[in-house]
Amino acid sequence: SEKWEVNSDGYVVYRGAMQKLYEENYERLFAGRGYMEITLNGKTITVYTPFNEQDNIRSIRQISQAFKADTSTPAEGEIRYATLGDTQKGIVDTYAAVDTIDLMDYASYAANNFLNVIAWNYPALDESNEYNNDKNIAIATQMKNTGIRVVNLTGKNLLTFDSKENIEKTRQIIKFFWSQGLQTVAFAANNFANVNYDFTEIGTPDFSDCEGFIGFLHWDEPTEDDTIMSKLADLAVQFNDVYAGTDVTYMNNLLPSYASYFQTGSSSWFGSSTTLDKAAYKAYVEEYCTKVLSQVQGQKWLSVDSYPINADETLHDTFLFDLGVIKYYAMQNDAHAHVALQSSGFANSNDDSKDRIPTEAEMRMQAYAAMAFGMDSISWFTYSPSGSDTETFYTFVDNDGNITDQDAYDAFTAVNTELAAIGAVYSAFDWKGVILGAGKNNSPVLSKDSDYNAFATVSGQIGDYQLNVGDTKHLSSVVTNKTDWNYLMGVMQDANGNEGYVLCNYNSHEEDRAQTITITFASNITEVVIYRGGVAETVKRGDTLEKASFSNKTLTVSLATGEGVIILPSQLG
Repeated sequence: SEKWEVNSDGYVVYRGAMQKLYEENYERLFAGRGYMEITLNGKTITVYTPFNEQDNIRSIRQISQAFKADTSTPAEGEIRYATLGDTQKGIVDTYAAVDTIDLMDYASYAANNFLNVIAWNYPALDESNEYNNDKNIAIATQMKNTGIRVVNLTGKNLLTFDSKENIEKTRQIIKFFWSQGLQTVAFAANNFANVNYDFTEIGTPDFSDCEGFIGFLHWDEPTEDDTIMSKLADLAVQFNDVYAGTDVTYMNNLLPSYASYFQTGSSSWFGSSTTLDKAAYKAYVEEYCTKVLSQVQGQKWLSVDSYPINADETLHDTFLFDLGVIKYYAMQNDAHAHVALQSSGFANSNDDSKDRIPTEAEMRMQAYAAMAFGMDSISWFTYSPSGSDTETFYTFVDNDGNITDQDAYDAFTAVNTELAAIGAVYSAFDWKGVILGAGKNNSPVLSKDSDYNAFATVSGQIGDYQLNVGDTKHLSSVVTNKTDWNYLMGVMQDANGNEGYVLCNYNSHEEDRAQTITITFASNITEVVIYRGGVAETVKRGDTLEKASFSNKTLTVSLATGEGVIILPSQLG
């Protein structure tokens, strides 16, 4: 038999090299996966090395930049940039594109990785012809026209997975929505009261034959109860039996921090930062990651719902804390970070503080805040009424699919259309952290649920992901022209090391809160691309445009109430 050389770590190592790289391929992403064909006792098997997009896709520019940044002491036989001769350094410098910015073709890079918008709840469907009929096509078309790309199969029309008949109906619904260009998430663990609920009798539903099926939402808002956490871990193991190693998602949607479980001395249905036990909430999320998420062998999602819009036009002051905590633990656990945002109003006998549909500006503000905190996807709660018998819902579409509030429907559509237009650009970047731009005086603006308190609540809670301008590649300072108003700036980096920013005017809407943000660059940036309303606009040094100007190293950007933009430095002088 043939033998291979095994190194001191017990591995067989093969190396390859590329040469004669053309300049137009410096930023091209290359993917490689090793494999071996082994014949033993007359049987041949193929063994593949692990592969994922984060660890096994590289460009020569990205590798060269990483090589230059490595200042560690080389081991025997290794080289570093500092040990190279001038000629060799010049070659590396060329590949690394020193002192240049060459933005990627983001639409091509992220063609299949858009910021997919998910909608909770769907109108009642007609079962005839396996759901493929004119009524349902009209419903699906209407949903798709709003910018929705994924349907969460929740709400009044939920099919419980307690029979093979309902599983088959769900399969038909998944296939129907995909025929209309919509993906789906199936709501699996529907029996909240029964902690013994599982799929033992009917088997884990296998929808792997269904295109457009993203995965399962197993439980909505589980508590920190040990029995429930154990049950979710058991469901993860059952999930693995069918979907381990696939791209099918296992997800539970966690409670927000304003839930009573994490509030001390408060009887409010929606608690606040003043009564929030931050440590208790972080322990809840960490426990979920340790006990449940760690068991998942498919795609891991860490999800929360958090609804900040109050009827009196103030903002709930725990929203940013929820975004920060979920993203922090998603980063620690290599999970997809997801947040359910508020597109409807709701009220019950205990609380009516959110009994109106958010405005277009309020929906947009939530989405850009989520992006500033690096959320990988968002969903909207809710498209049509929920199935709750104890709450009243204020939606722009009823359970029959009729539009009941055209203005709100149009506002929802406008925001999602904008997100679709920037989705490829946003998804091509990795999140590095967020700059919390609280107002200059750092004092509360409002007596109730103040915007400033939202910033104070998250500050210090997300470790090294809370950034200052000194942590960035290009920024010297970022300030607002308004004394007490606030902004968020998410910092992100693409595969070639290009830095970009998500800027959000995060303020309540009781009055006009337009503001101008002044960004001073430390680097000699001479041009930027600003995505506003989904449209890219190039701003060069010396330009004075309607909503942006660039003089010397100072860029000023005007933002309407709730508005957000993506800013990409595009040229160095």
